[in-house]
Amino acid sequence: MNRESRVLVIDDVRVFHWNPDIFGEPETTYARTPEGGIKALSEDEWDTVMLDHDLGWNVDIMQVVDWAIENRDSVRVGRFYSHSSNPTARKRVAQKLLPYFSVNLLNLHDPQVKSQVQVESIYQ
Repeated sequence: MNRESRVLVIDDVRVFHWNPDIFGEPETTYARTPEGGIKALSEDEWDTVMLDHDLGWNVDIMQVVDWAIENRDSVRVGRFYSHSSNPTARKRVAQKLLPYFSVNLLNLHDPQVKSQVQVESIYQ
């Protein structure tokens, strides 16, 4: 992510606070549902898209992933980050996107990551 980037976070509960010394103040938009994520991806260009796997009770990110792959010629994303707390799901998302997009795995519990971004729940 660069210092003047546009970030889409598709996550039902997290809020991200970027370290301004590293990232500046990126324009961050949140989508809390798969439908909101698809709408945002279809309407705008994003430097970074953060993907959580679990988006509520019996709802996950795979609908968004499948839509992005099917519409890859019109999806304008610099890089996807799969940040689910579930390591297996995090890898599954990345592996499915990787043939078509730039993707990184992001472990939000890693101390180095914690120094770059603070994450909190909307329920705190």
